[in-house]
Order: sequence, then structure tokens, then C-alpha cells
Amino acid sequence: MITWGSDQGASLRVPLNPRLMQRWRCEAAVIVPVIAEGYLWGFFTVESSQNRQWQSAEYQFIEGVSHLIALAAPLEQLELSLAQMKADLALRIELARVVQAGTEYDQIWQLACQSLVERFKVVACVIICPDTFEQVYRWHHIYSVSTTRGLEKTWPMLGDSEWKDFERGVVAAEHYPQDLRLLCWQDAIKPIKSLMAAPLNAVGQTVDGFMVVLHTAPRAWSPAERELLAAVARQVGVVLKQQRLSQDLERQTTRLLSMPAVWAQLVAAQTPAQLAEITCRAIAEWLQLPWVGIWSDTWRLSHPAQDLAPIPANDSLYQWALQSENPIALYWTDIPTESQQWA
Repeated sequence: MITWGSDQGASLRVPLNPRLMQRWRCEAAVIVPVIAEGYLWGFFTVESSQNRQWQSAEYQFIEGVSHLIALAAPLEQLELSLAQMKADLALRIELARVVQAGTEYDQIWQLACQSLVERFKVVACVIICPDTFEQVYRWHHIYSVSTTRGLEKTWPMLGDSEWKDFERGVVAAEHYPQDLRLLCWQDAIKPIKSLMAAPLNAVGQTVDGFMVVLHTAPRAWSPAERELLAAVARQVGVVLKQQRLSQDLERQTTRLLSMPAVWAQLVAAQTPAQLAEITCRAIAEWLQLPWVGIWSDTWRLSHPAQDLAPIPANDSLYQWALQSENPIALYWTDIPTESQQWA
């Protein structure tokens, strides 16, 4: 599409902004976009210091010149593109090397985030992971070249519309939040004007978190940048899984080693209260829970001074627990309203 303008604007198809004409200090102008390899590379302009009308032959000639520029533009950038591709590949190789070398996890996160901040020239890169208890995303690691004031450490969970954006992989917003993407994070990242986010897993797998690059000014995100973020995010996701498996194995080992001592304490317990205390303490340590309780009618009758709400015999959660052979894991929001009175 060709856009042209003059000071009079009488015979114009698309008049240019008068402020733009004034800034250029011209009376007439033709602007032609230069589209190289499907992306806007720049603009070709022809200006005149005199007010004039442009002829069709002039439009065609100027458009032809813009096509020639579009053919030459990729060649001019070819050397730079090849150098950048080598640098991006070197980054991925270095990340794989430090992983294979058994580097500390915090150093791996730091290397990944810092490298992307320097590569994209943005203000911050953050890894966020879901907190299943609070139903939010929390910072797992962040690298920033400026203050993080205005950036919250917890971000809301994605809605259905946001998940659809991630079906194709990377989600980029060049003019955030006007791009109407990832608006659920808007209040948590108020200073941010552009961002790019990639899941820590391949498309189709369960998402364990996101890697997000943030900038305080609008900017475009090239295909090479999107591809690099997606690749690094997948590498980080693999390492994150390894870390969690290692932590799970360590916790299971701790539980197994502590079980003989717990059994000995249970055998030595003299009263039901001691049994309950030992059991609750062991469960809290094994499952890393802040609170564990045991409730029974017998305990309630022996502690009449305790301010506990009664459990109706027909309560849905109570009946569900009685009929279930296995423990029931629920979020607070999943508990029926009537059961929340005593839960």
C-alpha cells in the first residue's frame, strides 16, 4: 500500500498527518513501506519542497524502487544475521554445557536470564512457576538491569483466552497492554510496555511455568528472537524438571530415613494425645505443610472448652472423606460453602 500526501490535501487518497509534514519541512511527500521477507523493514520516502500533485507513473516508479530496496535489504543484513545466529547457537550450547557440568541450579537460571536480557537489550527476564496452593505464578528467578519497582512477585493465573494464545508457542506483545495479550498480568507488571513469553515446555505438554522478557518501552520482536526465547525456555524447563525430581527424591529419602524414629515414638506413646501429636508432626514434616490436624468426636467430647464448629453428619465433604479410600486433596475454593464453616 502506498501512502502519499501534500500540503493542500485536495487530490489525496490518504492525507499525511500535518504534524509529520511540518516536521519533515516539506510540502508534498510519498511514503512507501519496504516489506522484506514478509516483515516491515522500513519506509522509502520521496519529499518535495513545493506543493504538487503526484502522477500515477510517479507512484509506480517509487513503488518499484521500494521493491528493489526490499530485495537488497536482506542481503545487507545477511552478514549481521549470520553472526547473530552463531551467537544465539553459542548461547544454547553454553547453557547445555553448564547443565551437563552439574552447575548449581541458581547459576543456570542466572545465565539463562542474563543472556537473554543482554541479547534482547531489555530491562528484565523472569522465570515464573505456578503456586498450586495460592493459585498464582511466583518468581522462580529474575535478572534485571534496572529497578524492579512496580513488578509484583506474584502474577495471576492465565485465563482461557490467554491459554489459547500460547497454543502456538511464544506470545509477544509489542505495545503492551494495547495489544490485548496477557492482560491478566497487567496489574502485576505496570511499568512494562512490551513483553515476550514462552512456556517452559514443548507445545502440548503440561506447562510448568513461563520465561518472560520485559521491557519498559514498546518494541518489535523478530522471528529469531521468538525462536531463541522458545529454545532457551525449553532448556530451562528440562532443568527445572530435573531439579524438582531431585528435590522429590531427597524428600522421599528423608521420609524413609525418619520413619523408624517415628514408629519408635508411636510405640512409646502413652496417651492418645501423644499419638496424635507425633502423627501430625510427622505428616507436617513429610509433606511440608504448615498445619495438620486430627478431628474426631471422641477428641471433641474430651475437650469441651475448644471452640470448634460441629460437623453435620450429612455434610457433603464429611461424607466424601468417610467413603474415600485415599486422601482427598482440595483447594479451599473447591470446598463446598457449607463445609467451609467447620473446615
